[in-house]
Amino acid sequence: MNKQQAQQIIENTFENRFDKERFTYFVKNLLNRIEEAHFDYNIIRIPDAYKPFISRYERIGKYSDGENRIDILIVILKKETSIERAWAMQRNFIAGYLSGRYGSDKEKDAALVAFVSPEEDDWRFSLVKMDYRFEERENGKIKVKEEFTPARRYSFLVGKNEPNHTAKQQLVPLLQDDENNPTLTRLENAFNIETVTKEFFGKYHELFLWTKETIDAFVFKDNKVRADFETKAVNTVDFAKKILGQIVFFYFLQKKGWMGVKRDADWGTGPKNFLRELFEGNHGNYKNFFNDILEPLFYEALARERDDDFYSRFNCKIPFLNGGLFEPINDYNWKHADIALSNELFSNQIKTREGDIGTGIMDVFDRYNFTVKEDEPLEKEVAVDPEMLGKVFENLLEVRDRKSKGTYYTPREIVHYMCQQSLINYLTTELEGKVNKNDIEMLIKCGEQVDENKAIVEAKGRETDTYSYKLSESIRQNAKLIDDNLADIKVCDLAIGSGAFPVGMMSEIVKARKVLSIKEPDRTIYRFKRECIEKSLYGVDIDPGAVEIAKLRLWLSLVVDEENINQIKPNPLPNLDYKIMQGNSLIEDFHGISLNLKKKEKGNIKLFAEESKLDRLIEDLHYKQNALFNPTHPDDKKRLKEAVEDAIINIFHYELQRQKEPYFRELENIKEAASRFPNPKHQQEHYDDGKDKLDKKYSFDFETVENELREWTHGNKVRPFFPWKLYFANVFHNKGGFDVVIGNPPYVGHKGGHKKFFQEMKKTVLGKMFNNERMDLFYYFFHIALNNVKQKGEIAFITTNYYVTADSVVKLRTDFKSRSGIRKLVNFNELKIFDTAQGQHSMLTFLSKQYDVSFDCAVYSTKRTGLADSEMLKKILNRNDEETAYYAIKQSELYEGEMNYIRLLCGIGNNQLLINALLGKIKQQSVSLSQICDLSQGIVTGLDKISRKHIIKFLSLSDQKGAGVFVVNDKEKEIIGDSPLLKPWFKNSDIDKYNPNETNNQWIIHLNAEINIDRFRNIKKHLLKFKEVIESRNYDSGELSKAKKLNAWWALSSSRKEFDFSLPKIISPQRSHQNIFAYTEKEWVASADVYFITSKDKTLSLKYILALLNSALYFLWFYFRGKRKGDMLELYLTPLSQVPIKKIPLSQQQPFITLVSQILSLKKSNPQADTSELEAEIDRLVYELYGLTPEEIEIVEGKR
Repeated sequence: MNKQQAQQIIENTFENRFDKERFTYFVKNLLNRIEEAHFDYNIIRIPDAYKPFISRYERIGKYSDGENRIDILIVILKKETSIERAWAMQRNFIAGYLSGRYGSDKEKDAALVAFVSPEEDDWRFSLVKMDYRFEERENGKIKVKEEFTPARRYSFLVGKNEPNHTAKQQLVPLLQDDENNPTLTRLENAFNIETVTKEFFGKYHELFLWTKETIDAFVFKDNKVRADFETKAVNTVDFAKKILGQIVFFYFLQKKGWMGVKRDADWGTGPKNFLRELFEGNHGNYKNFFNDILEPLFYEALARERDDDFYSRFNCKIPFLNGGLFEPINDYNWKHADIALSNELFSNQIKTREGDIGTGIMDVFDRYNFTVKEDEPLEKEVAVDPEMLGKVFENLLEVRDRKSKGTYYTPREIVHYMCQQSLINYLTTELEGKVNKNDIEMLIKCGEQVDENKAIVEAKGRETDTYSYKLSESIRQNAKLIDDNLADIKVCDLAIGSGAFPVGMMSEIVKARKVLSIKEPDRTIYRFKRECIEKSLYGVDIDPGAVEIAKLRLWLSLVVDEENINQIKPNPLPNLDYKIMQGNSLIEDFHGISLNLKKKEKGNIKLFAEESKLDRLIEDLHYKQNALFNPTHPDDKKRLKEAVEDAIINIFHYELQRQKEPYFRELENIKEAASRFPNPKHQQEHYDDGKDKLDKKYSFDFETVENELREWTHGNKVRPFFPWKLYFANVFHNKGGFDVVIGNPPYVGHKGGHKKFFQEMKKTVLGKMFNNERMDLFYYFFHIALNNVKQKGEIAFITTNYYVTADSVVKLRTDFKSRSGIRKLVNFNELKIFDTAQGQHSMLTFLSKQYDVSFDCAVYSTKRTGLADSEMLKKILNRNDEETAYYAIKQSELYEGEMNYIRLLCGIGNNQLLINALLGKIKQQSVSLSQICDLSQGIVTGLDKISRKHIIKFLSLSDQKGAGVFVVNDKEKEIIGDSPLLKPWFKNSDIDKYNPNETNNQWIIHLNAEINIDRFRNIKKHLLKFKEVIESRNYDSGELSKAKKLNAWWALSSSRKEFDFSLPKIISPQRSHQNIFAYTEKEWVASADVYFITSKDKTLSLKYILALLNSALYFLWFYFRGKRKGDMLELYLTPLSQVPIKKIPLSQQQPFITLVSQILSLKKSNPQADTSELEAEIDRLVYELYGLTPEEIEIVEGKR
């Protein structure tokens, strides 16, 4: 079948109301062949739980791909059941069918289903797939494990009102392939939401750039608009992002039929393409679409409350939505600034590369399905959903122009898992002794899926053989208590980004509350979401754009669940100004003023000195923040916002007076003295003069400080700090901190362009406590999370796994050990979680802030590699992956030594105890390598040769690219001439196991500060050519710093007391996938990524030590007790110095020495020589040396 024919089948099937014949024809062509196996069951054959939702269902055929059985079904919903509602019931009905509980003659793996609602123009085409778990019976046969088995549904929403662009993109290749019958995997790929996400992001990204460039051009030529933008600090990047955000939000709103409603019609009856109608002039003429239509729509129609919501300009009803989304950015003057953006930006007739017509914003958006369904682990719509939009926004956060690269987004499976685990841990702690943790897990993970049984049992008044409660009795008996705790939870994301984690937490909270049987009115999803946003969710981000996007995500999530409004108009959006805020999460102190909670010995939380007065101030702030949250007229909102700002300033002023008590006492004396002057002018002069002297005395001016705080609180400036206990005072005053801190903090190293930021961080309260020489930003986020979470609160982060053994992270591990228990570590090792981020080695870390920890640390450690997909992540996280090890470690055994290393085993199943015992056995019989050998790092020159970077900085070097400075080639050495300062120079790639390359073609000019360089004229002449660039080297620390202090600009070190490279030595590369150590007696010099080992205990031969270091047993040591990045061993100074070496007499060393000498002899003659038998013999000698059992040997050789 050709492409045009395939597209025609999709158009005939999906662009119309459901038609059985067309659907059957489509399926037969999609699968190439199906087995006719028809049945048609009416409501009598439908289980009781589903009768309120489903009137009948029929099977039109069966299909097998050789491994999986797939049925093709049509499900007719009840008239009152929209295809947009009761998703879980629809999915679970098919799950019951596939598992053989009714309808089906045996278990099936999946079904292709048309869900059809009578009298509706649209329908849903779904793939429903079972997630069976299998177990082996005693007789050896395999059967489905008897437990609740979830089904996953992937759907296209199709029909008369829906575009079919995505369906064509995904399904046409299957229809075209007449030769190969599709497998279930190929069908799943056709329903893959990630493919749609990537395509939509690419289109959205291009639209942003076009919009931004269009605005740039307009602002450049329009003086009036440029002046307004400069005055209001409006930048075109944020302006463009806000326009696109407003338009895409509007697409979801019009999907609900809220826009363009006729004066006397019900809400929900408006056209689903109202924005397109506006563009086509159906609601009034215009000259410029943005200036004449969009700005009034956004900043007047949607932003201003009207008695009947009728908007005369467009002759229709448009709801007042408030909230901040439909406010002009930075309050720019939209009425008087005529921003006439080209109409073609919004819609045009340009043909795309794919053959579609139109490249404008609306042209692109019109091609996609927009679904109001929130993404869930078991329910995915192949359309632009709120979660996808969050992903698109997150990717755009760092994009400011065409050179910018996007950021990366936490995969939704990770977000769901982290949110569920955090909620389970929170409830387990809060309900300790009342509800079992396994029961809580059932509620959070499967509550929605078992809800149908609960409804039937309650309707019948008793449990039956068919329907029984799936949730435990403890959950049902404590339902009110659980619900109260879910309603009371306080959750914060310290780097909120697009809001994925708060939205994910809200989804889990709402689902759990919905399942609980509590007899209260109005227990709707909308109510739960609004309460959660108002009372539970908080977030901060340093990027103002991220803050706006996170707010938009929460508003959108709220809007999608507002149902059945009909006569009642849509609710205005809540104000989130003091829930999701801009600020630097890591810096709390402001002008040296720190706002910290303190606790009385009785346990009552106290923020400052006098609790009663402070209570009143905080209660006043909380009251005003609550009033601001709820919808208000714009004028009222402005007044309330100012009242909140005043309340914040009052609390700050209270603490300011307490911390600066001597200053304010003297200031009062100055005021009193000034008041004695009869003349007001003299009073002011005396006060000004006295205050000026006082400010200089204390280096402090309270008026400046308070004015700056007011500007930052108002949002006039980007806040470079964030006083947590002030802005979120009620959380800390009432609870002592957040119940859950969750997120994906930024991974930013101390190198490169971030050096200045880390230098500033050193000066902060947090920096003074926890700064290390080699920092990553996420270390600080862990510390601030521990500061801001309450006692027994939960922390869940996804970060890199470097912190578990890196020497520079000892302060973080020590903080973990002293203030928390580690609940779980999910170590992804070499498996890539983000498809764009480099050098990931990701890990999920779950902490509980408590001192007396009784629980073990659960560890998931995978051996998988490549890029993780959705299914792989589900298997790993659900403890159902054969390539992942699952085990537990006692908290008391989690940390090792003074450095508090966290040792995690990987991919070894139940062998972890044996490996721990084995490594302990080695250590017990040995001394550390540093006791018997000297270890040294190679040379840091700071400038091997001239690079492009140097040429850009030093124009005089324009013809010197590649020229050797401290490292020269043979030709450059010839020009310099022979000199004792020229040493043979090698690379780490010259090191092979046992035998290194000893033939060099590069030389290092090896100078220390004590050498008289004037004695070496040719060397000096050579270096003088590069003196300017040599002096630009990084002299911050180390030997170069010492040399600079001695005015030895040409030196590599400060003195002659350095490593002797001419001694016999063992050498190793800093990083390697295997334990690679070589031996040489020649002068062999290398850079800092090579380490050198020489003997200081003459009773031990270096060749004996070399045999141990290269052995299979020692690979196990390096892998589990050394340092790693993923599977890459890090053989630097600290892990090398800790390697255990068994001291034995020289006579017992001789067999090792002989074998090593034989290997070296063979390798020198032929570097490719096969020495595997000799190396295996060394392995056997090492096993004997340490007395390994056969079982231990199997573990060692299995790991290799």
